[in-house]
Amino acid sequence: MRRAETDQQRAAFLAWYEAGRNSCRIAPNVAVPERTLRLWATKYDWQGRADKLDREVVARENAKAESEVVARIVKMRKRQRDLGEALVTLGGNYLAKNSEIAIRDIKDAVLAIEKGFALLHKVDALPDWVFEVMEMSEEALLQ
Repeated sequence: MRRAETDQQRAAFLAWYEAGRNSCRIAPNVAVPERTLRLWATKYDWQGRADKLDREVVARENAKAESEVVARIVKMRKRQRDLGEALVTLGGNYLAKNSEIAIRDIKDAVLAIEKGFALLHKVDALPDWVFEVMEMSEEALLQ
């Protein structure tokens, strides 16, 4: 049975890994002969462990990049939502002041709802059934 790696050996591994897997570069810093470092590297599979760490580094870099993209998209969608709400408010204010062009019947109301949901769908990805309801006839809506 192989003995567990000591704290000194584990520290040497980490120094070796950070130094680009270079034993001669770290030997003076860890106060261990280069030959001993190479023996430890073989005995404790430093190459395999370093490969595993490399994969973890790549995975974390990818996760960070994906997280940054998601954050940018969330920020953009918030800006779109805020702008959409501002435009709806402006339009509503205009219609309130100019009542002669306001909604006059159920067709206009349904059209306004349809347009509003279409805008929201772009930002909030509403389910398709909402659009199916919007396409229903007046009689079907009243039922």
